[in-house]
Amino acid sequence: MKLQQHEQRCNRPIYIDIPLDEYSYETTLRMTSSSKLIPFLLVCWLILCAAGFWILWVYSNTPGTIGPPNLTPVFQTHLRVDTEKPTLVLFAHPRCPCTRATMSELERLQADFKDQVSTVIVFYEPVDSGPEWHDTDLWRRARSMHQTTTFSDIGGELAITTGATTSGQIGLMDADGNLEFWGGITPSRGHEGQSTGGIAIRALLRGHEPGHRRTSVFGCSLRANPHDMECLSEEVCSALTDP
Repeated sequence: MKLQQHEQRCNRPIYIDIPLDEYSYETTLRMTSSSKLIPFLLVCWLILCAAGFWILWVYSNTPGTIGPPNLTPVFQTHLRVDTEKPTLVLFAHPRCPCTRATMSELERLQADFKDQVSTVIVFYEPVDSGPEWHDTDLWRRARSMHQTTTFSDIGGELAITTGATTSGQIGLMDADGNLEFWGGITPSRGHEGQSTGGIAIRALLRGHEPGHRRTSVFGCSLRANPHDMECLSEEVCSALTDP
């Protein structure tokens, strides 16, 4: 009997009265207020993330300006057209990160058609520029490309004459010097992959009628100051390029 009473006493819950002083009361109020703020802050964070993605999407899908083409006189006086096969001419700003996607698509075109097309790349160069303008990744890639001739366009005079205003502008000339295509070959800014321009050029090189002969160009202004580039940054353009 004594053992049962002892067990009953041991199994009884123990209640401890803790006084709720002024400090603990204020702490509880702060914790309650903070817990109410969490959903609000979460909603604000989601809105900011959505706005950021929207800005990037609009930015990556906004083309640059494109002028009326006038390539034939330039080729007759300054550049060289292959009289036995078509020539692709690219106007590029050597410091535009988004133009890397255009260079990649151009390399794919060269790989697909090998010796069926020649390539000319015209790089913008400011007046009184230094040698560092020739020491960029786009210049290095251009020098290593198959059957490719590179030119420096001092002050952007050739680009102005031809109507090229945006880095990534491509013209396709036939063996007779006639302009067959004028536009870009990327689907958006800094993105590689299938595009209306790329499809059109492939059709033309295969002797077919393309769906389009004019397409949008995505890139920086050809005459942009290096401290005022339209591309947001190298990191942003690289992020846009990643699948």
